[in-house]
Amino acid sequence: TAFPIFTPNAPTHPSETSSHSACPRPLRKQASSQAPSTKESGSPTKSATDQSTDAETASSISVAIKNKEQLGEMLPPVTFSYRYVFKEAWMPAPVLKLWLEYISPAINAIKVIPEERRATLEERYNTPMKSNTQIVAEVYAKELYSPTDLDTVVAKVNAVLTGADDNRGRCHESQWIAEVCAPLFEQLCQLTPFLTGGKQRLEKLNITTVPISPSSLCPTSPTLTYIPANKKVDLAVAIRLSDADRSILQRGRYQVPGPVSINQTGTNFTALKPMFLHIEVKKDDRDPLIQLGTWIAAEYTKRRREGYPMELPTIAIVVDKDVWTIWIAVAVPTNPGDFRVQFIGPSSMGDTTSVGGIFKILHVLKAAARWGLEIYEPVFRQKILSMYK
Repeated sequence: TAFPIFTPNAPTHPSETSSHSACPRPLRKQASSQAPSTKESGSPTKSATDQSTDAETASSISVAIKNKEQLGEMLPPVTFSYRYVFKEAWMPAPVLKLWLEYISPAINAIKVIPEERRATLEERYNTPMKSNTQIVAEVYAKELYSPTDLDTVVAKVNAVLTGADDNRGRCHESQWIAEVCAPLFEQLCQLTPFLTGGKQRLEKLNITTVPISPSSLCPTSPTLTYIPANKKVDLAVAIRLSDADRSILQRGRYQVPGPVSINQTGTNFTALKPMFLHIEVKKDDRDPLIQLGTWIAAEYTKRRREGYPMELPTIAIVVDKDVWTIWIAVAVPTNPGDFRVQFIGPSSMGDTTSVGGIFKILHVLKAAARWGLEIYEPVFRQKILSMYK
């Protein structure tokens, strides 16, 4: 599948690269497969058994990936660049559209709290809600939500703030997901603009226990330096398909052996779900981008092997305790037939320490959901679902 070139003439050697470079680290040199002769080295040539033992030893000393930079040494490489390093004109067109028309306006919005419930919110929290005490700017706007959604949205935001206050610093990650994160995605899927005939067009998936499947989709280390990475993430948002659409996919023939699946999973409740938004939650000091980088690399490997559109970006969200950030991931062509996965970000999308911060999160999630329905779903139907009809 042809897809846009993403080549900002970045250097390829660490000494030429700034600390914010998106370039993957060079792979370590592999040992020569040819055994040295006695004449050249003064030592006897190793037998096949000795060489096999050496290979087993090399495999046994492989280590787990500890930081996201090491993902740049895997196949496919996964690299991370800060948004300000890359001029927007360098981004592939689908990424540029996602950023300029959906994500950027949402993260830069100030007016994210519904004016219609201003009196109720200020009474509850006993202070006028301003975005900044020095630059006094109103944070209210009308018609952010439909009248039928207003009360449920305000109630959900209040509940999430209470849940964050009650659980901050003293709960397990799974409880933080259940009390603070998942409710916002549930509310997102229930908003009137994302319904058709009263039915949800989106669905929130709890995928904490779902591995990459088959394991051949996992990024691998060509130098055997790192253990092949099979990581999980916590949540996802997918397009809700009809029974008829799922039947079409169920009858399809796929290039990747294993379970019938259109994504990087093999479980019954996720394998036929078009996931466009992936979320990893952390309440400790571990890097959530290791999980997200591995998970989304497997998605693009699946796309390449099945002939799905490689140019279509995907959205990744990191929840680090109270702070939420958003990344855009895309496959970037390298050598003929090869690619790397490029993450672009992070961009702040709010936090769960205040009502304003939670409304900001929901505002950005609405933008991501609109992209999922307006851009991702049509491409899915035209270029993936149609393959199996």
